[in-house]
Amino acid sequence: MNKDVKIEYLSKLSKLNGLNYLIAMILFGAAPTIKYIKPSNLITISTKFNMLELWLQKKELICDYLNLRYLSLREDTHSHTILFFNPKVLSNHLLQDENNFYLSQYGYNIEFKYQLEKLKANFNKKFPHEIGVFLGIPPMDVEGFTRNNGKNYLLNSYWKVYCNLKEALKLFDKFDQARIESIHYIDKSKDHFIK
Repeated sequence: MNKDVKIEYLSKLSKLNGLNYLIAMILFGAAPTIKYIKPSNLITISTKFNMLELWLQKKELICDYLNLRYLSLREDTHSHTILFFNPKVLSNHLLQDENNFYLSQYGYNIEFKYQLEKLKANFNKKFPHEIGVFLGIPPMDVEGFTRNNGKNYLLNSYWKVYCNLKEALKLFDKFDQARIESIHYIDKSKDHFIK
């Protein structure tokens, strides 16, 4: 992620509290998914500033407001790791030939509900590398990461890129643009996200 974008976001976030803080955090983190550029985003919500308690109370309202769905992949007393997604976009993404083929090697079938259930089950056993495909990472990069133990990459940005650097850079620019737009939205709406 562009360093300046992150600094501007943190500056805006520092002026918020409560529900507005939580919405801004999810809005920024899931901006590429909200803009239909990325099939999903993974966000951890912790007990810091009572965010987890707020999430548990307002999650349906927040997701309706942001037009997202969620899947809690891991829950403990201090944090929840949550996959935010648009069901149609994520389902279509997982059905693409290269993604479907990759996931089938790990026992996934093509039924969307089953894919989510299996991902959650796998996530609670160990960190499943196939989550990269759910997050929009090309299978070749997921394989490159596992084969190289996270080393020997061409670029380390939103993910570690092993193939198609030029395409990844274009995509990362779109992610940054979505996040910049989310910062402007936060700035305009920070006092009245949800009444």
